Amino acid sequence: MTVREAISVLKEPKTIVLGYASDSIPFNVHNPVCTDAFGDYVVESIWGDADDYYEINILMKPVRAGA
Repeated sequence: MTVREAISVLKEPKTIVLGYASDSIPFNVHNPVCTDAFGDYVVESIWGDADDYYEINILMKPVRAGA
Protein backbone atom coordinates (compact mmCIF):
# COMPACT_ATOMS: atom_id res chain seq x y z
CA MET A 1 0.00 0.00 0.00
CA THR A 2 1.24 3.51 -0.79
CA VAL A 3 0.77 6.70 1.21
CA ARG A 4 -1.72 7.89 -1.44
CA GLU A 5 -3.78 4.70 -1.03
CA ALA A 6 -3.60 4.89 2.77
CA ILE A 7 -4.90 8.46 3.00
CA SER A 8 -7.76 7.60 0.65
CA VAL A 9 -9.21 5.09 3.15
CA LEU A 10 -8.77 7.12 6.37
CA LYS A 11 -12.10 8.56 7.52
CA GLU A 12 -11.92 12.30 8.19
CA PRO A 13 -8.56 12.41 9.95
CA LYS A 14 -7.85 15.56 11.96
CA THR A 15 -4.11 14.98 11.96
CA ILE A 16 -1.84 12.85 9.80
CA VAL A 17 1.91 12.61 10.24
CA LEU A 18 4.38 10.66 8.15
CA GLY A 19 6.92 8.71 10.15
CA TYR A 20 10.27 7.63 8.79
CA ALA A 21 13.29 6.39 10.69
CA SER A 22 13.06 8.33 13.98
CA ASP A 23 11.43 11.45 12.51
CA SER A 24 7.90 12.49 11.64
CA ILE A 25 6.41 15.37 9.67
CA PRO A 26 2.87 16.73 9.36
CA PHE A 27 1.01 15.67 6.21
CA ASN A 28 -1.67 17.92 4.73
CA VAL A 29 -4.09 15.83 2.65
CA HIS A 30 -5.43 19.01 1.03
CA ASN A 31 -2.01 20.09 -0.27
CA PRO A 32 -1.26 18.46 -3.64
CA VAL A 33 2.48 19.07 -3.14
CA CYS A 34 2.46 16.76 -0.08
CA THR A 35 0.63 14.05 -2.00
CA ASP A 36 2.93 14.46 -5.01
CA ALA A 37 6.05 14.33 -2.85
CA PHE A 38 5.12 11.35 -0.65
CA GLY A 39 2.14 9.68 -2.33
CA ASP A 40 4.04 6.83 -3.97
CA TYR A 41 6.11 5.86 -0.91
CA VAL A 42 5.39 2.39 0.44
CA VAL A 43 3.67 2.19 3.85
CA GLU A 44 5.10 -0.06 6.54
CA SER A 45 2.35 0.53 9.12
CA ILE A 46 -0.44 2.87 10.16
CA TRP A 47 -1.16 3.79 13.75
CA GLY A 48 -4.15 5.79 14.93
CA ASP A 49 -6.00 6.81 18.08
CA ALA A 50 -9.52 7.79 19.07
CA ASP A 51 -8.94 11.51 18.33
CA ASP A 52 -8.58 10.96 14.56
CA TYR A 53 -4.78 11.18 14.73
CA TYR A 54 -2.93 8.90 12.32
CA GLU A 55 0.74 8.16 11.87
CA ILE A 56 1.63 6.59 8.54
CA ASN A 57 5.05 4.98 8.80
CA ILE A 58 7.01 4.81 5.56
CA LEU A 59 8.88 1.61 4.80
CA MET A 60 12.62 2.17 5.15
CA LYS A 61 14.99 -0.34 3.57
CA PRO A 62 18.72 0.02 4.19
CA VAL A 63 20.68 -0.53 0.97
CA ARG A 64 24.42 -1.17 0.86
CA ALA A 65 26.58 0.52 -1.73
CA GLY A 66 27.00 -1.64 -4.82
CA ALA A 67 23.83 -3.62 -4.15
